[in-house]
Amino acid sequence: GVSTKSDEYLPSISRDGQFCVFVRSLADSAKSGYPARIETLMISTLSESGEFDSGIPLGYPFKSNIGSATLSATNKHLFLTICETDLNGYNNCDIYISVFGNEGWSEPVSLGPGVNGKSTFEAQPTLSLDQKSLYFVSIREENIGGNDNMDLYVSNYREDGTWGQTKNLGRTINTEGNEKAPFIHHDNHTLYFSSDGHEGFGGFDVY
Repeated sequence: GVSTKSDEYLPSISRDGQFCVFVRSLADSAKSGYPARIETLMISTLSESGEFDSGIPLGYPFKSNIGSATLSATNKHLFLTICETDLNGYNNCDIYISVFGNEGWSEPVSLGPGVNGKSTFEAQPTLSLDQKSLYFVSIREENIGGNDNMDLYVSNYREDGTWGQTKNLGRTINTEGNEKAPFIHHDNHTLYFSSDGHEGFGGFDVY
């Protein structure tokens, strides 16, 4: 199914359990050196036997080397991570949205300055069931662990159709270490995440 001899990671299951969106990393024969990989956003469908198939690339308008993604409860809105190198050579990762319509998925659009920054890292989005709160990972100067570590943030959807200014989830969640891989449960109250800064068994644990 989803798992092959290639690398598969950053999975997200749709709320109805019918789809799995994930990243598959394949060797790029046209490149040499490191990293000679192509990251492709895949979507797998649950079969009648109750198992997910091997998945197909989401294809146009999604390019290669796209990171983590998550579907809305309606499966019509896809929030995804896109990294682009600016003129200074900085690989800026931001969160985008694509909407599914009669002609397929729309061209991804940045969530805007409320979420994304020109010199900050945003990735690994997870959307609340009511589609009003977006939780994600960010690396920025105001992080509790400084701009060398990842913190978890939230942005709330506004009535004017934009995403509001991000809020750090604070020291109950974030530490001077790294917090990543958030998942907001469909109850809108329970947050799962990974951290190497809380007291645990060593390295990254799930909380």
